Amino acid sequence: MCDNVVNELEVVEKEAAYDYIKVSSELKSLSEEIGRSDEIMEELEGVLYSFRDHLQSIKSEMTSLQERSLRMNTSLTNRKKLQKMLLTFVESAVLDKELIDAICLAPIDETYVEHIRALLQKLSSRCP
Repeated sequence: MCDNVVNELEVVEKEAAYDYIKVSSELKSLSEEIGRSDEIMEELEGVLYSFRDHLQSIKSEMTSLQERSLRMNTSLTNRKKLQKMLLTFVESAVLDKELIDAICLAPIDETYVEHIRALLQKLSSRCP
């Protein structure tokens, strides 16, 4: 019985060695493929890191542009307010040509007095 077991073990050992030899080329090929896959994955990792850095740069640019846009918008709003204030001031400070002509060229009569009152009213509205 011992001889029988020893013989069976030798047969199994030979079959295992034969099976290993038979698949050794496949294992070598698989190992090479894994190596190539690792290289490709490393390249892909580098590309992804580069892409991430590029996205960070774009994000920084967008943030900067957004801040600049907000400053420009505030400046535009302030300019529009100032323009409106200046327009109101100029409209209240400028005398109509007709009023100037009436005061400078017209004869002194009741109409002249009305023009002087209009001038005084305009001046009093400008002076506190």
